[in-house]
Amino acid sequence: MITKTIPTYEIDNFANMTPTMSKNRYEALKLDIKSNGQKQEILLRNNKIIDGRHRYKACIELGIIPLVKELGNLTDKQVIKEIKSYTQGKASTPSQLAAEALKHY
Repeated sequence: MITKTIPTYEIDNFANMTPTMSKNRYEALKLDIKSNGQKQEILLRNNKIIDGRHRYKACIELGIIPLVKELGNLTDKQVIKEIKSYTQGKASTPSQLAAEALKHY
């Protein structure tokens, strides 16, 4: 039996541009990843997470190898632009989360 090792990634300081999830929201994300798989890639800059730290943590806890997208050697300005464009459609309030969830059912 071949066991796959989950890669270890450091968290880049830019990952903190997005808010930390509440415990309930994080548990909902983890349950969604467990039930439906990881839908959105984790963004990396030089092998460090710039977006997706919660997805990464959930994948580790679930024993799932995360889907990542390496963006390479971006400048700080390019990282900010990438994070803003990547997170633009993410729901952030409970009402937005509920509306987003309804789209999938």
